[in-house]
Amino acid sequence: MHLPLGFRKDILVSPLLFSVLCCFSQANDTEFQQLTTFHTGSNPSSVAMADFNQDGQLDVVTANQGSNSVSVLLGNGDGSFQTAKNTPVGQSPDSLTVGDFNRDGKPDLAVTNLGSNTVSVLLGNGDGTFQPARNYTVATKPAFVVSADFNNDGRLDLAVVGGGELSVLIGRGDGTFFQKFASSGFSGSVLAVGDFTGDGRLDLASAFARSVLLSVGNGDGSFKRQTQVAQLGNVTIGPVLTTDTNRDGKLDLVAGTSKGIVVLLGNGRGKFRALPVFGPDAHLGGNRVCGPKRRRQARPHCRSQ
Repeated sequence: MHLPLGFRKDILVSPLLFSVLCCFSQANDTEFQQLTTFHTGSNPSSVAMADFNQDGQLDVVTANQGSNSVSVLLGNGDGSFQTAKNTPVGQSPDSLTVGDFNRDGKPDLAVTNLGSNTVSVLLGNGDGTFQPARNYTVATKPAFVVSADFNNDGRLDLAVVGGGELSVLIGRGDGTFFQKFASSGFSGSVLAVGDFTGDGRLDLASAFARSVLLSVGNGDGSFKRQTQVAQLGNVTIGPVLTTDTNRDGKLDLVAGTSKGIVVLLGNGRGKFRALPVFGPDAHLGGNRVCGPKRRRQARPHCRSQ
């Protein structure tokens, strides 16, 4: 999980500590039993989970801006974790993604480095440790990275957004990458992946200020110009997730905002319908769902919800 800068005050990953809430069920309500803290590197900004030592238990990894490292905390299977193992990366690591980049069955990492304008790729050894990072230059101040097969060759690629640009690194399948595409004028500091148009090609959704944007994939690792698919009033949009919330076989988007959670139901053809916002302060002052631009119209057409 990675949150934009404006949202980090609410994250359960505080400086030097990773906090875990152990849950139990009582009657029909879910409660939290206790809060346990585990040390990581300094100022963790992003967190993910995977089985890094292949023991069948989920482990935790964090990207630590303050110590230029990633921390892996191996899970014991009972909600507790072992002492963190730290691996150096670039300057001010901000976002991370997990994937098997060299197809050896062991989870690997890719981490964006705000301070060095690079992405660090760390190949996993299968025991919770990693090989030394290999760095790739990308857009200025890379803020978010996702991994997926964007060119349909069966190998994981990387998409990185930052500084108003999108960088796409094509994977060779052996843990190395080459930069094939770079697009300027790309808005957003977070990314979500999915085939939102039903053409068998992966697309990218992003959030910028009060808008949710969609960039349709061409199937070769490049993407079309962004279009606005929703606009929310009086809020700031944070993380965006891909899921099928209504189980109709069509991908939807769930976006965190400064006033609650908004669900955008996809129609499978690249358009979305916004549901009322969920949260304690859910009045947004008018949501709008945006369609394609009309002729001689400077902005996408939006209708109020």
